Amino acid sequence: MAGRSHRLRSSPRFIASGGSQLWADNAYRSAETGATLKANGTRNHIHERAYRNMPLTEEQKKRNTKKSRVRARVEHVFGFQGGAMGAKRIRTNWKTMSGYRFCLPAATSVQVFQNTIAPMLERITANIHESRSLAALRDTLLPRLISGEIRVPDAEKAVEAFA
Repeated sequence: MAGRSHRLRSSPRFIASGGSQLWADNAYRSAETGATLKANGTRNHIHERAYRNMPLTEEQKKRNTKKSRVRARVEHVFGFQGGAMGAKRIRTNWKTMSGYRFCLPAATSVQVFQNTIAPMLERITANIHESRSLAALRDTLLPRLISGEIRVPDAEKAVEAFA
């Protein structure tokens, strides 16, 4: 909780640094932050928050998903930098963050990239599932083959039944 309250206290400094947009998770959403954004002419892209007995609507969820896509592109840069330096967690402060300039690709470029990468990600997922199935089959058959409980022709029948 201490980390969160620190982030909330330090966010107006970041907003005041002259950025035209603020992308952040819902921990930064508050009346104070909203007023500061408006006063500075900064566009608010902070995730919307659900409250007790007031879940997010489907429209709010869609807007948060859109915001997450942009934030993820930026956060992956920091994750890569930290990982390259052996960091387990990326730590920075708003003063440091406000000094970075980011070039976000056009929506059409993002769509082309997503359309290109989607089949690859689907293939990766399929390979993971296939690998797990094959490992389960191996773990089932190998002890029985080694012990002599079943022979190779019997194992082939079991494999056909498994598939």
